[in-house]
Amino acid sequence: MWTRHRVSVLLISILVSACATTESPEPRNCETHTFKFQVDNQGCVKKIQRDASCDCDAEAVVVRRCDTVVWLVTGRNKSVRFDKGDGTPFQWTDSGNQGARIQGMVREDARNKPYRYTVRTDGTCPLDPMIIVQP
Repeated sequence: MWTRHRVSVLLISILVSACATTESPEPRNCETHTFKFQVDNQGCVKKIQRDASCDCDAEAVVVRRCDTVVWLVTGRNKSVRFDKGDGTPFQWTDSGNQGARIQGMVREDARNKPYRYTVRTDGTCPLDPMIIVQP
Protein backbone atom coordinates (compact mmCIF):
# COMPACT_ATOMS: atom_id res chain seq x y z
CA MET A 1 0.00 0.00 0.00
CA TRP A 2 1.32 3.40 -0.97
CA THR A 3 1.41 5.97 1.75
CA ARG A 4 1.52 9.67 1.11
CA HIS A 5 5.13 9.73 2.33
CA ARG A 6 6.23 7.01 -0.13
CA VAL A 7 4.52 8.79 -3.02
CA SER A 8 6.27 12.07 -2.06
CA VAL A 9 9.66 10.34 -1.88
CA LEU A 10 9.06 8.68 -5.25
CA LEU A 11 8.06 11.96 -6.91
CA ILE A 12 11.08 13.77 -5.46
CA SER A 13 13.45 11.04 -6.67
CA ILE A 14 11.91 11.18 -10.17
CA LEU A 15 12.38 14.96 -10.27
CA VAL A 16 15.96 14.72 -9.06
CA SER A 17 16.74 12.08 -11.69
CA ALA A 18 15.17 14.19 -14.44
CA CYS A 19 17.17 17.24 -13.40
CA ALA A 20 20.39 15.24 -13.26
CA THR A 21 19.94 13.98 -16.81
CA THR A 22 19.18 17.33 -18.45
CA GLU A 23 21.90 18.71 -20.64
CA SER A 24 24.39 20.97 -18.98
CA PRO A 25 25.00 24.43 -20.44
CA GLU A 26 27.33 24.68 -23.39
CA PRO A 27 30.98 24.61 -22.38
CA ARG A 28 32.60 28.00 -22.76
CA ASN A 29 35.65 28.44 -24.89
CA CYS A 30 38.06 30.01 -22.44
CA GLU A 31 41.00 31.83 -23.98
CA THR A 32 44.49 32.76 -22.85
CA HIS A 33 45.55 36.34 -23.53
CA THR A 34 49.30 36.88 -23.49
CA PHE A 35 50.64 40.41 -23.10
CA LYS A 36 54.23 41.45 -23.48
CA PHE A 37 55.72 44.62 -22.00
CA GLN A 38 57.64 46.88 -24.33
CA VAL A 39 60.31 48.48 -22.11
CA ASP A 40 62.61 51.37 -23.05
CA ASN A 41 66.36 51.73 -22.26
CA GLN A 42 65.59 53.26 -18.84
CA GLY A 43 63.42 50.27 -17.89
CA CYS A 44 60.10 52.11 -18.21
CA VAL A 45 57.04 50.34 -19.64
CA LYS A 46 56.17 52.18 -22.85
CA LYS A 47 53.59 49.83 -24.29
CA ILE A 48 51.83 46.57 -23.64
CA GLN A 49 51.53 44.37 -26.70
CA ARG A 50 48.49 42.15 -27.07
CA ASP A 51 50.42 39.20 -28.43
CA ALA A 52 54.12 38.42 -28.26
CA SER A 53 54.08 37.68 -32.01
CA CYS A 54 52.80 41.10 -33.13
CA ASP A 55 52.98 44.77 -32.25
CA CYS A 56 49.25 44.88 -31.35
CA ASP A 57 48.29 47.43 -28.70
CA ALA A 58 46.83 46.13 -25.42
CA GLU A 59 45.82 49.38 -23.71
CA ALA A 60 42.24 48.12 -23.37
CA VAL A 61 41.60 44.39 -23.74
CA VAL A 62 38.24 42.63 -23.57
CA VAL A 63 38.21 39.30 -21.70
CA ARG A 64 35.52 36.91 -20.49
CA ARG A 65 35.06 35.13 -17.21
CA CYS A 66 37.28 32.02 -17.12
CA ASP A 67 39.82 33.54 -19.56
CA THR A 68 43.46 33.54 -18.46
CA VAL A 69 45.66 36.60 -18.76
CA VAL A 70 49.46 36.32 -18.84
CA TRP A 71 51.84 39.28 -18.65
CA LEU A 72 55.42 38.69 -19.88
CA VAL A 73 58.59 40.77 -19.68
CA THR A 74 62.11 39.55 -20.31
CA GLY A 75 64.84 39.99 -17.73
CA ARG A 76 63.01 42.30 -15.30
CA ASN A 77 60.85 42.05 -12.23
CA LYS A 78 57.39 43.49 -12.68
CA SER A 79 54.13 43.99 -10.83
CA VAL A 80 50.49 44.26 -11.88
CA ARG A 81 48.29 46.15 -9.43
CA PHE A 82 44.56 46.83 -9.76
CA ASP A 83 43.03 50.02 -8.44
CA LYS A 84 41.29 49.20 -5.15
CA GLY A 85 38.40 51.50 -6.06
CA ASP A 86 37.66 49.50 -9.22
CA GLY A 87 38.42 46.12 -7.66
CA THR A 88 40.03 43.28 -9.57
CA PRO A 89 38.80 40.59 -11.95
CA PHE A 90 41.36 38.15 -10.46
CA GLN A 91 41.86 36.47 -7.08
CA TRP A 92 44.53 39.06 -6.31
CA THR A 93 44.66 42.87 -6.42
CA ASP A 94 48.44 43.19 -6.44
CA SER A 95 50.63 40.53 -8.04
CA GLY A 96 53.63 41.66 -6.02
CA ASN A 97 57.02 42.03 -7.69
CA GLN A 98 57.50 38.93 -9.82
CA GLY A 99 59.84 37.67 -12.50
CA ALA A 100 59.17 37.15 -16.18
CA ARG A 101 55.57 35.90 -15.90
CA ILE A 102 52.43 37.00 -14.04
CA GLN A 103 49.27 35.02 -14.65
CA GLY A 104 45.65 35.21 -13.52
CA MET A 105 42.32 33.63 -14.41
CA VAL A 106 39.33 35.98 -14.63
CA ARG A 107 37.01 35.13 -11.73
CA GLU A 108 33.54 33.74 -12.47
CA ASP A 109 32.04 36.50 -10.32
CA ALA A 110 33.96 39.37 -11.97
CA ARG A 111 31.59 42.20 -12.83
CA ASN A 112 31.05 43.27 -16.44
CA LYS A 113 33.07 46.48 -16.39
CA PRO A 114 36.49 47.95 -17.08
CA TYR A 115 39.24 47.42 -14.50
CA ARG A 116 42.15 49.85 -14.59
CA TYR A 117 45.50 48.50 -13.46
CA THR A 118 49.09 49.66 -13.17
CA VAL A 119 52.10 47.79 -14.50
CA ARG A 120 55.61 48.53 -13.31
CA THR A 121 59.02 47.09 -13.99
CA ASP A 122 61.52 47.20 -11.16
CA GLY A 123 59.10 49.45 -9.26
CA THR A 124 59.43 52.46 -11.60
CA CYS A 125 57.68 54.15 -14.54
CA PRO A 126 54.05 53.01 -14.18
CA LEU A 127 51.69 52.51 -17.13
CA ASP A 128 47.90 52.34 -16.64
CA PRO A 129 46.08 50.13 -19.17
CA MET A 130 42.75 48.37 -18.51
CA ILE A 131 41.01 45.01 -18.81
CA ILE A 132 37.33 45.03 -19.74
CA VAL A 133 35.32 42.01 -18.55
CA GLN A 134 32.31 40.98 -20.63
CA PRO A 135 30.08 37.93 -20.26
